[in-house]
Amino acid sequence: MDLHAFLSSDYTNSSAAGIDVNGDIVGTAYNSKIGQWEAILWRRIRPSDFNGDGKPDLFFQNYTTGQLALWRMNGVNAIGGSYVSQQQVVGWKVVAVADMNGDGKLDLVFQNSTSGQMQVWYLNGATVIGSASLSASATAGWTGVGPK
Repeated sequence: MDLHAFLSSDYTNSSAAGIDVNGDIVGTAYNSKIGQWEAILWRRIRPSDFNGDGKPDLFFQNYTTGQLALWRMNGVNAIGGSYVSQQQVVGWKVVAVADMNGDGKLDLVFQNSTSGQMQVWYLNGATVIGSASLSASATAGWTGVGPK
C-alpha cells in the first residue's frame, strides 16, 4: 500500500510493510528534504464511526509528525480516506475520542507530551469545526485517559 497520500510532499517512494499486532500501519518513506529513508508509523486510534454510517472507521496519527488521517470503512474495505490535519502537530498525541460538545459526533482530545496541556478538536466527520483548551496551564506529569 502506498502511504504517499498520507505524507507531506517531502516524502517519496513510500510503502507500508503491513499492519502490526496493535493495528498500527508500519512502513518506510524516503524524505527528500533531508535525503534519507525513514520509518513511518501511523498509530491506530480506537475504531469509531466518524461518518455516521453505523460502521467503524479507522483513525490514525503519524507517530513522527503528528499528522492525522481517517479511513472511512465498509467492513474490511476502505471506501475513502482523508486528512483530519495535514499540518504537523508534533508533540500532541490523541488521548481520547468522544463526543465532547454533545452534537452526536466524535471529537478528538489531545495532550501535549511536554507541557501536559490538553485540547479538544470538535469534528464533523474528518473536518475540524472548532477547538478549545481543556487545561489553560501546564499539567506536566499527568496523562489524559479516556476512550480511544
